[in-house]
Amino acid sequence: MSLLARFILLIILLAVGTPASAAEPYGTWLTGDGDARIRVDRCGSNLCGTIVWLKKPIDPATGKPQVDDKNPNPALAKRPVIGLPLFSGMRATGPGKWSGQIYNADDGSTYASSDYRKALDARGIECSMSRKGDCWDNAVAESFFATLKTELIYRRNWPARLELRAAVFEYIEVFYNRRRLHSSIGYNSPADVESALGKHPAVHECAVFGVDDRKWGEAVHAAVELNPGHSVGEQELIGHVKMLLDSVKAPKRIHIVAQLPRSAVGKVLRREAKIMALLDLDDIPRQA
Repeated sequence: MSLLARFILLIILLAVGTPASAAEPYGTWLTGDGDARIRVDRCGSNLCGTIVWLKKPIDPATGKPQVDDKNPNPALAKRPVIGLPLFSGMRATGPGKWSGQIYNADDGSTYASSDYRKALDARGIECSMSRKGDCWDNAVAESFFATLKTELIYRRNWPARLELRAAVFEYIEVFYNRRRLHSSIGYNSPADVESALGKHPAVHECAVFGVDDRKWGEAVHAAVELNPGHSVGEQELIGHVKMLLDSVKAPKRIHIVAQLPRSAVGKVLRREAKIMALLDLDDIPRQA
């Protein structure tokens, strides 16, 4: 199912779990999978929705902000996804219910057949299918969750949610990030690569993260904050890591930033560092 279609389905089903009156769903909503926030407003007597935030605002294929590139209208294909009018004219048909059509099919020859498409056209329904090869986001996420389930979840029963929550935290923070070997970074742990970078005298702190890659699935990048008064180039840092770990284990790219984003307790925020690096920004503020 396409990204935009999942957003619309969420809005249609807002009545489930609405904390206030289900008939008044105005405000900003987080989608069920956490990929986006949608602002819902009244447009006359109907509902309108606009995308105001994306979990992954950067297109991994271009390194630029996400655009509406799957739109069949070439004139609209370059519109930024953030700020995109997602739907309009959703009419209330009862308490917590709205009318409107949305259709989306997974990619496949069945859904592209002429008979199938004619049936949709006859009913005024537009078919939406993702392009072949656009599996990168799902592939990375599904790989991680498969590993988490195999190495932790399925190995025992979990009688209490609190116990499982603590175990998942320990698995990710203590084992997965610090000890487990990762094929995408040359069978090192993220901590190994960060430790190697940190041994360079110019490096104050760094963050290692994966970036979607069409050839390898995921490539290693790093964001580096330098010590005051030091200057060093990307290739010198990559060469430094290669000497300590191995040429195949070094990051493919190293982004030098003025200051890494940190939490209120000083922990480097990898997700924000990744966005900063890909956008070549250095002004993401610290969290309050």
